[in-house]
Amino acid sequence: MFRPFLFLIFLIVLIGCTAEPVVTPPSPTSSPVPSPQPTITRSPVPPTPTPAPENPTLWLEPNLDSSLRAAIQDTAQSQNITISADPNRAAIRITLVQSPGSLLLTQNVYVVADRFATLRDGVQLGDIQHVWQGKALANINVLLVTNDTAAALTPLLGAPSSLVRVVTPEALVDSVWKTPRALAILPFHELTPRLAAQTLDGKNILDGARALEAYPLLVRVYFQGASERAQHFYNALRARIPPTNRDPTRMTSLVMTGVTAMGRFTAQAIDASGDPGFPARVVAQILARADITHVSNEIPFVENCPPNLVQDSIRLCSKPEYIETFRALGVDIVGLTGNHAGDFGYENYIKTLQLYEQNGMKYYAGGRDEAEARKPLIITHNGNKIAFLGANSFGPPSYWATPNKPGTNGYDPEKMRQDIAAAREQADLVFVEYQADEVYEYRPDATNVQIFRRTLQDGADVVTGVQNHHPASIEFHDNGAREILYGLGNFSFDQMYSQEVRQGLIPRHLIYNGRLLQTELLTTMLDKYAQPRWASASEREKILRAVFAASGFKFE
Repeated sequence: MFRPFLFLIFLIVLIGCTAEPVVTPPSPTSSPVPSPQPTITRSPVPPTPTPAPENPTLWLEPNLDSSLRAAIQDTAQSQNITISADPNRAAIRITLVQSPGSLLLTQNVYVVADRFATLRDGVQLGDIQHVWQGKALANINVLLVTNDTAAALTPLLGAPSSLVRVVTPEALVDSVWKTPRALAILPFHELTPRLAAQTLDGKNILDGARALEAYPLLVRVYFQGASERAQHFYNALRARIPPTNRDPTRMTSLVMTGVTAMGRFTAQAIDASGDPGFPARVVAQILARADITHVSNEIPFVENCPPNLVQDSIRLCSKPEYIETFRALGVDIVGLTGNHAGDFGYENYIKTLQLYEQNGMKYYAGGRDEAEARKPLIITHNGNKIAFLGANSFGPPSYWATPNKPGTNGYDPEKMRQDIAAAREQADLVFVEYQADEVYEYRPDATNVQIFRRTLQDGADVVTGVQNHHPASIEFHDNGAREILYGLGNFSFDQMYSQEVRQGLIPRHLIYNGRLLQTELLTTMLDKYAQPRWASASEREKILRAVFAASGFKFE
């Protein structure tokens, strides 16, 4: 009887617990009061990142020059670009092979060179290829290269044979001088005056006007990559890597001539020709092409200049109309170290300076007073700054300029040292020329050696003797960075009594990026008491053999 009762009580309690509560609705006239919202604390959610472009990979041609490779690798690292060993997996490629869409990154010119003291006059590409492939020739049996050059030229010439000898860059020049019948191949910008760049298939790479399209030893490096990131990388490389190692806009050619004194029998020859530019007519085409053409004129221009037809006359002058010779030669600068500057007095000396000025010719080593005579002439061409100085150590001292008198710059070793230092602050290279002892031999005398070497030690880059009526020897210092030419011989003067005084040297200097890169020796013979012409092959060989022997150079 108790169990039904208990069940009933349990059922009542259970129903009471699950029933809905009774809710009284708000009055229709009252406004609802919102319930306060609970405070929610959330974990910070990072903003959705903007997807960064994928870092591309870069493949580099194995045969790249090491300095170029290093520049590319450094730039790639700064751009977070990874270098890959697999060209097929790389988005950017540096290659020697041009393909559709590729961009030219840079091009390097390579030069075949002999030692400076050579009688060789050019080479053929076919001969270079034969030796490269292992076939020695009678006049070439070794090619000397650095590791970089061997690698760069392998795609062009094939794998190098045992006749291609690899040396360090520091040993290359000396190795050429020490190895019989050897030639070097090196990048254009690494040339030095101790080497003589050879024409290749008749193409003179030293000629800034020569186009490169047909030059055979040209290595082009291409960039492949189409993405925006690749283009940014290409622009960064172009800002760092020069487009070429042979930029004609950075090249300057300078030719310098020896004794010019258009008086006496030279004047007679000019007058007889009826052409005031007669001395220039044969060689002008070559000399006028130089960017800077120099002449050393020893004598003044004088109105009503006496005939000076007596051979032993030592008072010399030129007629003003002979300035046409200089115009035809394209003369830009005139050295005034000559020892006949005052032969016709101060007034005619000043008029001579005015004649140069009227014809747009700059002068140095002489002037209206000592200050002007000592002042360096600074010529800027294609970014190259060249200073010219000169002095007369031969005399007569009465022709030397003073603070109150015009004339040539008299030689004083301490003043020259100071002037070189002042010029060095304004220029990349300093050329100094002297009217020193006149020596009728290929070897200089002790006085000239002492003066010229001291001048080099005091900071000059090139010291040239313009006094000699006879070619003289050459010296290289600082591994070819500096040089001395002791005498250039006669250019236009009336000495015809021997072969030696008819011989002339015309150095043609090539300056590149502020550095002396090459010195070519052009050779002349004087004819008709006035007119230089180019030496024949046999005459040139005779001149060079004599000059090289006097210089102590070993040559073949």
